[in-house]
Amino acid sequence: MADGETVEDALRATYDVARFWTETAREFDDPIPEPDTGGISGTFVARVPKSLHARPAALARREGSA
Repeated sequence: MADGETVEDALRATYDVARFWTETAREFDDPIPEPDTGGISGTFVARVPKSLHARPAALARREGSA
């Protein structure tokens, strides 16, 4: 997990975490999985207020995709 005062700081910290993880995996001969290049899952995860979630949730139920 990484964070930062700005978007740029957070992105830099994210790359640092990935680099440190990869270096540690190599040091211990742990496998490093290939990136997932699968198709689009249709899933989008984000925290939103309940009031914002209500309308799309109702629409998804009507469409049978909830």
